[in-house]
Amino acid sequence: MKNTILDHLRENFEITGDSATVILDTYCRTLERHVRELGAAIDAGDILKIRAVTHSMMGCSSNVGAVMIVKRAGEINRAAHCSDLAAARRFYALLCEEARNLD
Repeated sequence: MKNTILDHLRENFEITGDSATVILDTYCRTLERHVRELGAAIDAGDILKIRAVTHSMMGCSSNVGAVMIVKRAGEINRAAHCSDLAAARRFYALLCEEARNLD
């Protein structure tokens, strides 16, 4: 997935070389933080925090073209809007899998 993101940055924003790599590395660190925060919010049943973190995650991921992360975060966000923590947990597991695919 990292190559897809780099291609997206190069093609859509004309970001090349080390700049694209720096943006990707920053995104990956931000995603890791968001995943941790989201897991804690789901464990705590904090619907507002889940919605806030997924909203931020969708924005960041959309900016770099991480389509599957956007999709999974959106699923969790919609589950949170319905106060469906069971669904949020299921989608969170899928999100974690997608995040691992970045490596």
